[in-house]
Amino acid sequence: QSESSGFRSLLEMICDVDVVMDESLAIAGEASRFAALLMMQGKSLEGMSMHDFLPLSEDQEGLQQWAASCETAEPDRSTVLHASLRDSMGSLVRVELFCISFRRLGRR
Repeated sequence: QSESSGFRSLLEMICDVDVVMDESLAIAGEASRFAALLMMQGKSLEGMSMHDFLPLSEDQEGLQQWAASCETAEPDRSTVLHASLRDSMGSLVRVELFCISFRRLGRR
């Protein structure tokens, strides 16, 4: 727990937003900075699928491929997805999604 907490603190310094997703690409836990990025402050995004925020079909397909590559990526290799998210006003927000996989209690 403390190892992943420390790592998330580091990510918060480097990245605008960090989001923890489960195996089905649903948001796992609090994601207030992600909600703020999409102008959804005060709304809980926990349990929502990342697919819900990707309006373009090519980005949704890319998300599946990106997630699969995250599972098999070497520790020193960066895996990035360039995609567009839709904010609460309907605008597209261009983002770069990086994945970092960590193991906890026998899970990845």
